[in-house]
Formats: sequence, C-alpha cells, structure tokens
Amino acid sequence: MRKASPEWCVQVGPAGDPQGWFLAEPEKGHLHLALAMLRPGATISGFDLYAAALSAFAERGMRMGEARFSIENRAVHNIYARLGAVFLETIGVWMWIAR
Repeated sequence: MRKASPEWCVQVGPAGDPQGWFLAEPEKGHLHLALAMLRPGATISGFDLYAAALSAFAERGMRMGEARFSIENRAVHNIYARLGAVFLETIGVWMWIAR
C-alpha cells in the first residue's frame, strides 16, 4: 500500500519523534482507511492520531473515507463516532483457515 500510494500514508508527529502512522489509499473516489498505529511509548492518544491523519487527508483533497474494522473494536468505533463518522452498513466477513 505505501509503495503504491505513499502520499496517502502519513506520519503523525515531527520527523525526529513520530507518534504514529496512518496508512490509506484511494479507492473509487474515496479513501480506504486501512491501518492506524501508534508507536510504542507514544505521547498522543489514538484519537489524536486519527484526527491528525484525517486532517492531513482532508488537506490533500480527500473528503470521504471508508474503514473496515471489527465492530467489537470499541476503541476504533468510538474514535470514528467522536470524529463524526456515519456508519452506513455492517458487513460480515469470515475467514477460514485450513489446518
């Protein structure tokens, strides 16, 4: 993803002290919000990481995004809700791994 769309993969925090990263890529007129991660020992919250990254994406012209995450991941759900996200649908995805 970063190799194909480096401009949509942002580092949050100063170059010498990154706090985290948010990886995304364009997909049919919107941004696929793929992965957010704080570095170990980060001094900002997950909310601050998401807010800074989404602001950077907006500054680059992207106004719509889509994220895929487990509804059981309450932290991510609450962050998106607090940022004003509208949840349009839930999609069940099952993974089967052969033994």
